Amino acid sequence: MTRSFRLLALVLIPLSGAIALSSSTVSFATAAIAHPPTETTAKDAPPPAVALSDDPAAKVARAYLAACTKSDAEALNALFLDKGRATVSENAGDEGTWETYRDHHLLPELKEMPGFEMVISKEDVRSFGSTAVVRHIGTFSVPDPNHKELTKKYLAAVTYVVVDDGGTPRIAHLHWSSRAEKNPEAKVEAAGKTVNKTCPMTGDPVNDFHTREFKGQTVGFCDGDCALRWDGLSEEVRAAKLAAAIAGTTEKTPHGAQQNEAPKHDHK
Repeated sequence: MTRSFRLLALVLIPLSGAIALSSSTVSFATAAIAHPPTETTAKDAPPPAVALSDDPAAKVARAYLAACTKSDAEALNALFLDKGRATVSENAGDEGTWETYRDHHLLPELKEMPGFEMVISKEDVRSFGSTAVVRHIGTFSVPDPNHKELTKKYLAAVTYVVVDDGGTPRIAHLHWSSRAEKNPEAKVEAAGKTVNKTCPMTGDPVNDFHTREFKGQTVGFCDGDCALRWDGLSEEVRAAKLAAAIAGTTEKTPHGAQQNEAPKHDHK
C-alpha cells in the first residue's frame, strides 16, 4: 500500500450475497452517490449508481478497509477470489495476484503503519449485471517511522471490482493509489532526508515514508516489505547494501525475492 501511499481502490462486486461489516472500523465523512439517469438520458450513459446502505459490493469494499485496520489476513482472504484468480494494481504498477500482494506488500506495510484507518469522503457503486465497481476516495494518517510524535497524511483512492463467485460477492481486482499530502510548512523534511535515492534491497526509488536509522544515517526503502527484510540482515550486509544504494549500483531485484527463492513480483 505505500511506496508513496496511494489509496485508490476499484472493486467489482456481484450484487448477490452480502458480507457482514463492522462499521466501527471505517470512518466516513460525506458520501457521494450518483443519481440514476432520467428518461431523457442518452442510451450510452453509464449504469446508475445503487443505494449504498445494503449494497453487497459496498459492504465488501468497506470490509476490506476494516480488515486492513486490524491487519486481519483471514478476513482479507475471505473477500478475494482465491487460488491466484484476483489481481492487484497500485498506481501504475502491476502487483500480481492477491496472494503476492498480501504477503509481500500489504501485510508488511500495515505492520509499518500502526493505527491505519482510512476516512472516506466519497463512495459510490456502479453495477454491470452481476459485477459492480466500487470507488472510495479519502485520506489516512500514519506515524512517521523516525519521528513517532509526528504523523503524515496521505490522499487515497481505491477502486474495487467485485464479481459473483458462486453466489458470494468477492473482489476480482483491486487498484490502490495514494500519495503524501503536500505540506509547504513541513518542519522535519530535512531531518528525515535519506542518504540513498534507491532502495538497498531492490534498486527501486525510495519512498521517504519507509526509513531506518543506521550508524547515524537515515536509510530509505521502496516499501515496508523491504524495510522489514533489512531489519533481519547482519550489520555487515546492511553496510554493504547501503554503500551500493548510495553509489547507485544496487542490482535491480524482483520485489519480495529472497536468496534461493523465485521472484514474486517486480516494481515497475
